[in-house]
Amino acid sequence: MQSKVRVIILSTNDPVVNNNTLDITEIKDLAHLSQAIMLANNFQAALVPTSSEFGQDVLRFDVNQGISIANNIYPKAVDINYISRTLSQSNNQVNSMINMVVNELKLLLGINLADSVLQQLTSLVAYTFTNLYTQQNSAWVFWGKQASNQTNYTYNIVFAIQNAQTGNFMKAIPMGFEISAYAVKEQVLFFTIQDYASYSVKIQAINVTQPLINSSYGSLSGVYNIITALNNISVITMSNSDENVNLWYDNDDLNQKWILEFNHNHYAYIIRNLSNRSLVLTWDSTSGSNNVFATSYQGNDEQFWIIQGTDNDYFYLSNMRDTQYVLEIAGSVFYNGTNVIVNKKTSSLNQKFSINRINRQIQNGIYNITTYLNASSVITMSTDYNINVHDYPVNLWFKNDSINQKWIFEFDSDKSAYRVRNVSNPSLFLSWPVASFTNRAAVTPNPRDNEYFWFLQSAGLGTFYLVSMRDTRYVLEVENSNIDNGTNIIVNQRTGNFNQRFYIENIN
Repeated sequence: MQSKVRVIILSTNDPVVNNNTLDITEIKDLAHLSQAIMLANNFQAALVPTSSEFGQDVLRFDVNQGISIANNIYPKAVDINYISRTLSQSNNQVNSMINMVVNELKLLLGINLADSVLQQLTSLVAYTFTNLYTQQNSAWVFWGKQASNQTNYTYNIVFAIQNAQTGNFMKAIPMGFEISAYAVKEQVLFFTIQDYASYSVKIQAINVTQPLINSSYGSLSGVYNIITALNNISVITMSNSDENVNLWYDNDDLNQKWILEFNHNHYAYIIRNLSNRSLVLTWDSTSGSNNVFATSYQGNDEQFWIIQGTDNDYFYLSNMRDTQYVLEIAGSVFYNGTNVIVNKKTSSLNQKFSINRINRQIQNGIYNITTYLNASSVITMSTDYNINVHDYPVNLWFKNDSINQKWIFEFDSDKSAYRVRNVSNPSLFLSWPVASFTNRAAVTPNPRDNEYFWFLQSAGLGTFYLVSMRDTRYVLEVENSNIDNGTNIIVNQRTGNFNQRFYIENIN
């Protein structure tokens, strides 16, 4: 069930002790309420005593303590911004101070708030200055020193937002107000927005953006180009020579394509290079470096990326080692070979990217897979069952229109790759079986995960490489370039030779 709710939650680390903050949460999906509560609980530890001049036994929200907490919450926050400043007014309407505070918080959030959220935020701030007689004994209000012409009090709150605008993230603003109202307490308790008052208000607040723990939004999966916003053409590319990552004009190579895998333990992505899926996008943080390269997966924070959308359909890629650092095109130039680095987030264009899914290369249907060697022999499923490994061999055979030479191609959008089934028995899949411990291709009834997915990579002149998603360095190959009937079809490391190129010919 989905609804918009305004929930008041009172919580402390010690349930025996009165609560110290009021958490008002504006969320769209109730499944995320527990995350909002958890965030509120985390920031309890940022409540510290005020100065004795302000009041005895009065707690205020401390922004430095809050930042320390924000840097250590899990899932890791991708944006941590703060304000600490004092606003004042002399004999003006209370509503004027409310508007000043709301404007500061809008700037802190850094997004254009939906009307419903803005109304909630404005209402929240209004309650900080009005209707205090109904809240005077509440745990989130602390009364400080009072005099004939001055009343001090603190007001500590957490405001959390999750809606379509925040997407896969929750925004939270833990904040505290140290308020000196220049009037007696009896007047302050009954202020309305139309009343006139003089104030000094110190705001300390943090904007924290955290990935959703139970996201109802679909995570990205499959094969993608990562395109710089600098020219909307050049793509993040892994060098085949030294595995450094740089910018290059898109020429449709495998090393310009990336497999996105969402890790539910880290709430972040592993980004694998399609030319060699064992190599993942990594921040080389050794010796203070900000360079980005591709290396074997080790599970380090430097190899996890949080993908965060912007208002204009671009994305930031924040690194889990320090989520204040995002992927960046060095020097904001888009020449071929420009280095890709990480740098502190500035929201500049060289830190923004389009992430475009690689869509199907051919339509779903029935096809012959014809070798480029003679353009007439096709991949054929043998009728001889291999009882030892429980599969059927795959051979080359001169095209004779038999049913076991026909293949059903089905695109899987989550993998950006194809399942290939034999028409003679659609329960059998073209695969590279792990269990065989060889490089032979086969047709199997129960393949494991990636061993029966094939990515179609253009090889020029209307031909394709069939790239194994089990190990993307390997492609289908006619063994020894032999075109005799019965020649084995195997997988081998991609060389670009003619025996690795095939026509995919529609026969529907």
